[in-house]
Amino acid sequence: MKGRTKRILTKSLIVSGIAVLATYAISLSVRAALNMPFDWLAWIECLVIPVAIAMPVASYIFGQSERISESCEALARSEAQLQAANAALAHRAAHDGMTGLLNREAFGAQLTASMRSGEQSAILLLDADHFKQINDRFGHASGDRALIAIAKTLKQSIGPDDIIGRLGGEEFGIVLKGLNSSVAAEQAAERLRYQVECHASVLAGLGPGGITVSIGGATTLEYRSDSAAVLHNADRCLYEAKRRGRNNVAFTYSKGAVA
Repeated sequence: MKGRTKRILTKSLIVSGIAVLATYAISLSVRAALNMPFDWLAWIECLVIPVAIAMPVASYIFGQSERISESCEALARSEAQLQAANAALAHRAAHDGMTGLLNREAFGAQLTASMRSGEQSAILLLDADHFKQINDRFGHASGDRALIAIAKTLKQSIGPDDIIGRLGGEEFGIVLKGLNSSVAAEQAAERLRYQVECHASVLAGLGPGGITVSIGGATTLEYRSDSAAVLHNADRCLYEAKRRGRNNVAFTYSKGAVA
């Protein structure tokens, strides 16, 4: 017997039993008050009539209750699945499929929100040096592994509240929160550059120095909530780091060189 049928039958029998007892009690009381005898027919009527009425009615009611309960459970499961699907879609919409980092739009949105909160931060733009040569020499699969290795190394090297994203191709962006000093920000950027050169290269199977990055940076102190301006300044510094020979960090730039 299925669990659902067993529950309905058990509940219906309990209700029918209560109905029989109640009928006997009422019938006995009425007949005693009227001085009427309680013969064998009365015993049968008090047993058959309540069972004949209560059993089908109780079975119907409990059956409907079971169906409603099952429908509610199915609806709850569907809602949970829908929420999980929506969460997965939202994650995919905001993250880069290869590295798992924020994509350009999500990174820009979080940078803007961080700046509007008034929190001082350092913005770093990183670009893998001579990345085309890695693809040409070792193949695109090695290039993909290199990007994943860079992303993993950078993510492990920053704080839990910092923001990191892949902005496209071999370019990455990082927001180091709480850094409003160019000196401290440049030291942090140099540490990241070193981590990529030493560890990401080995992680990607290209050996020490097989991957390097150029980094341009700026602090948000002088830009208020203008995220476009601070990104523009960091981008000019990134160009300067490349101009200096790559595998370099720059927080200033020569205006003539990037004009």
